[in-house]
Amino acid sequence: MSSPPQLQLLSRYIGAFGADAGLFGSILRTFISTNGVEFIPETICVFDGIQNALEQCNMWYQERLSEEKAKEIIRGEEKEIRGARVESNVSSGSNDPPEHMDGDIRPQNEMPPGIHFFTAEPIIDRKSTFIGRACRISDPSEVRPLRMATNSGSKHTE
Repeated sequence: MSSPPQLQLLSRYIGAFGADAGLFGSILRTFISTNGVEFIPETICVFDGIQNALEQCNMWYQERLSEEKAKEIIRGEEKEIRGARVESNVSSGSNDPPEHMDGDIRPQNEMPPGIHFFTAEPIIDRKSTFIGRACRISDPSEVRPLRMATNSGSKHTE
């Protein structure tokens, strides 16, 4: 054999995932790519190529499983956060954000008259929730130490 053999992935699905063009292409390039199996004319290489293709399919499949698991976790966390907000708002009769939720820190003491916190919508990224808060002051004397409660409620900073 003087030219490299060609391997093709014929299955449209691996497990529950539809195989994509990237996977099809990487299998097709097994013997003609620097990332594939070295082809030397007149040597036995089909087994190595098939083994390489199997490894590529396994890695591709594991990546899809990891991506799907991450999506499930994010969906679950978003659902919990929405549920906590709705539950808190229903019980308090308010449309304000809840006093406590995982990762949320809110001032526990009163602000000076005329000072109001503006709270941004939460941003959820992977396993973290980010909430921005700001207030306008006109003089440094309006700033005093705030007692902050963490999400566990047991730690305080001054």
